[in-house]
Amino acid sequence: MMKRSELSNVAFYIQSLGEIVILAIIVGIGFGLHVNDSVANNNWGLSVLIAFATGVWVLLSLPWFWLEKRRPGIDPGINIVVAGFRQLGRACSQIWKLKQSLFYLIGMLGWPVAQRLAI
Repeated sequence: MMKRSELSNVAFYIQSLGEIVILAIIVGIGFGLHVNDSVANNNWGLSVLIAFATGVWVLLSLPWFWLEKRRPGIDPGINIVVAGFRQLGRACSQIWKLKQSLFYLIGMLGWPVAQRLAI
């Protein structure tokens, strides 16, 4: 348990340092594109920053999908997406046994709709 906590803390530390570096690059890109000069520069700078953030996300997330190891409990022939849909189907079939949870979800999901209709 202690080793797991230590590993989690080290991973969070490295992730935080990486985030600071990426945010510093984003600020540099914003200043380099002079986003405060005009609305057109601001819109262009926002587009560039979104493209940069998307590129960083793809670059850092794709190796996880390639290097992912099979975990015990998931059927060997099942894709991770299919497993998610199977879990969703199982949850939907089991929710009828938990009436309080079903009413809670309906209330929480229905409240924003009711608020928009009232405005």
